Amino acid sequence: MITTIQQCRTGDWQEETARHYKNRLLKEANLEQLTRLPRPQLRQTLETLISQMMTEERAILTQAERNQVVTWILDESTGFGPLEPLLQDSSITEIMVVKPNEIYIERAGRIQKTDVKFRDEQHIRHVVERIIAPLGRHLDEANPMVDARLPDGSRVNAIAPPLC
Repeated sequence: MITTIQQCRTGDWQEETARHYKNRLLKEANLEQLTRLPRPQLRQTLETLISQMMTEERAILTQAERNQVVTWILDESTGFGPLEPLLQDSSITEIMVVKPNEIYIERAGRIQKTDVKFRDEQHIRHVVERIIAPLGRHLDEANPMVDARLPDGSRVNAIAPPLC
């Protein structure tokens, strides 16, 4: 299996490696039990499980690379995917997702394009649904616009086809 990781290092190896271990976790771990854990304990448990998997596969990654893999899995599984690092930055006042590879932020009154990317439109929709589902809202053709407030006071505005 080490060849998979070596191949991934030539491209977007972090995401591919994380996807590989996420798939293994889905097959081999008790997800119901894992999802009940508080985030810090979940992170520690995932780090242990993924380290064991990497040892089995003789995968060679630095500790920083392992941390990146675990963070990606957490963000995709329980967070807001590629938006998570932006949401953690208190200097960002607005995040605007235009297309999967076109994401802007507002910081100190200035709008700038980011390097953050979604895989595709479906990935965006999945994250938007994760954001609005706890509010009892959903986004589809019958309800192509959502304008709501999150419990922390943040505003969410999402528009989908046929409106956009």
